[in-house]
Formats: sequence, structure tokens, C-alpha cells
Amino acid sequence: MARHQVSIGCRVRERQRGAALFIALIALVFMLLGGLALVRSVDTANLIAGNFAFRQATLQASDAGVEAAFARLGALAGAFEADAAGYSALWDGKDEPGDADWARAITGTTPGGVSYAFIIQRLCTSVPGSDPRDECISGDPDPKVKSGGVDDSPFPVPTSVYYRATIRVQGPRNTARTVQALFSH
Repeated sequence: MARHQVSIGCRVRERQRGAALFIALIALVFMLLGGLALVRSVDTANLIAGNFAFRQATLQASDAGVEAAFARLGALAGAFEADAAGYSALWDGKDEPGDADWARAITGTTPGGVSYAFIIQRLCTSVPGSDPRDECISGDPDPKVKSGGVDDSPFPVPTSVYYRATIRVQGPRNTARTVQALFSH
């Protein structure tokens, strides 16, 4: 009886011819490709999360730069007539400070190690001491609102002058941010 079972086992082996091995190899290749796609997806998600964290760090550093610029403006206290470190008394009308202004910028570092630099510009194209309403960006009402276009506006004419602080933040992995804030004095 044992002889008969052996001969049946030999016949089954002759009929298989490796079909199960071929299907197993195909399944293994699909599993390998799925695993590689999963690894790449997780790696990309980690990069995105890291970049978001660096962006948040530069946002916090820009807040620190705005606070430092505000403190610097308060420290100038009436000495707005001349250029000083981190301060430009005349505005050239451009959207951002020029290279000469950035040469005098005040720099700082947050506790997290992110560095920032700021420059404050007095938003006037005239020398200090003249009427700030003439050539400064100020809180004047719209000239169209004035009655008859004359200077007898029903609104009080504020004499505050605006200052613009431009803050540049340089974070890890070359993450950069530029922020501007307006102050009146």
C-alpha cells in the first residue's frame, strides 16, 4: 500500500510545473512595490511636517522682530531727525528698504536660534521738523471728504507720522520670511 501512495505523489508533482511559485513571486513583487510607496509617502509627510515647523519658527521670530522694532522706536523718543542704527529718517518711496538701509539694520536672535533683522523707516520724504502733513504718510482725512476742497475739514487733522518696520527672518534650511508693520507716533 505504501508503494501505491508514492506513485500518486509523483504524478501530482509532474502536473504542477511551478505555477504556485510564479504566483507567489508576483505577489511578492506587488508587496515590495506597496512597501516602497508607503516608505516614500511617510518620508514626504515628514518633510512637509518639518517644513511647516520651520515656517512656524520664522513666524514666531518675525513677531519677536516686530516687538524689538517697536521697542527701538520707543527708545528713539524724539530723536527722529537723523538716521540711526536700525532707523532711516527719510523714505525713498519704495516698498522695501534698500541695501544701504539693511547695512544699518539691527539684528537679533530668538531663544529658538532663529535670527532676524529689522529696519524702521519714517514714512516721510521731507526733512524732519517740517509740517508732517505735507510730505509724510499721516492720518489725514481723504481730501475728497473736505468741504469744498478747502482746508476747513469737519474732521480733526491728526499730526501723527507713520513709521514702517521691515523685518527679515532667516530660519533653518534657508527658510525666509519678510514682515512689515506700521506704527504711528
